Amino acid sequence: MKSVAIIPVRSGSKTVPDKNIKHFLNKPLMYWTIGHALEAKHIDRVIVSTDSQSYAELARQYGAEVPFLRPPHLSTDEATTECVMSHCVDFLALEKYKFDYLVLLQVTSPIRSSDLIDQCIEKAQRTNADSLLTVAPDHSFGWYEDDDRLRADYDYENRPRRQDIGRIRLRETGSVYVTSKRQFLSSENRLGGKIKCFQTSFFESLEIDTHEDWVVIESIAKGFYSATGA
Repeated sequence: MKSVAIIPVRSGSKTVPDKNIKHFLNKPLMYWTIGHALEAKHIDRVIVSTDSQSYAELARQYGAEVPFLRPPHLSTDEATTECVMSHCVDFLALEKYKFDYLVLLQVTSPIRSSDLIDQCIEKAQRTNADSLLTVAPDHSFGWYEDDDRLRADYDYENRPRRQDIGRIRLRETGSVYVTSKRQFLSSENRLGGKIKCFQTSFFESLEIDTHEDWVVIESIAKGFYSATGA
């Protein structure tokens, strides 16, 4: 079975300017995810979707394919990742390239092993899943505001011990999504049909959204990659 990795790398990030090419451990952020995909034994093609010619040239230097530039209407803040995925699938259809799984990898998850990608694909195949996502256990006690009223998602009047909570909430990490071609074509969504999950380690669950995330995760990544020899 064939799997295609799609890595969205849009220019013009606002929260962290030029985030996708900003140096993370002395390499552009996109370098890490491209490398993870190229090293995964179950990935047959690694395609970067970008709207920037300079980003495209950089991605090619690191070994990824950039067979097209993303059009402007798919490069705005409002454009969805699913639209970007559909654009790539349409291109592959024009090529008449046959594949079974689309694997979405986001560069904002720079701590990731190629083995994690392979294990996700293997589980999707083994369980006959239509889609799969990476998750991490969330042991926190949660609160939310509802019409100016503060509510808890647990019984705070009879606060349980953390180890006594029967069902652990799972947090979506955003690192790896595996979607069957059939499922994606029918729903145009990365998740649908029979959905499975793969639990990651704490380190591989980290995701960069803010400057603060960047500082903390880069510090953690130094230790992670030193320990793994990457």
